[in-house]
Amino acid sequence: MKKLHSVTLLAVALVLSFYSCEKTEDTVSQTRTIEKGGCISITGNAFPSICFDSLITDSRCPADAVCVWAGFAAVRLSIKNDAGIIQQFTLATQGFSNLPIPANDTTINGYHIKVVDVTPYPILSAPSQEPKKVKLEITY
Repeated sequence: MKKLHSVTLLAVALVLSFYSCEKTEDTVSQTRTIEKGGCISITGNAFPSICFDSLITDSRCPADAVCVWAGFAAVRLSIKNDAGIIQQFTLATQGFSNLPIPANDTTINGYHIKVVDVTPYPILSAPSQEPKKVKLEITY
């Protein structure tokens, strides 16, 4: 009787363990840098591609200055699919919940895009540094 009871408990435990398992999806995360005016392919194929269209604003405190507020940089990006459809969006280096500043991440067509950095960082002694680059973390 004890053996039958043990086998039954083992069978129930196995059944419960199979039902409690969840399938996890594999995600790819990559960090890519795009020069202003340039585009990159997200998946290694031609499409979808993401482009760094323009630097909208850069109010970050220069590295050689003392500021009350750190500031932020906002960039205009676009994503293009194989059908030629382009979707433009704006992201910032920091996300602020209580200010009218763009978020620093978004999800478009299953691609999670987050701004990691905009370079070069402002310096008072060199106000117009070029080329500007945006570093993005892309997860899909």
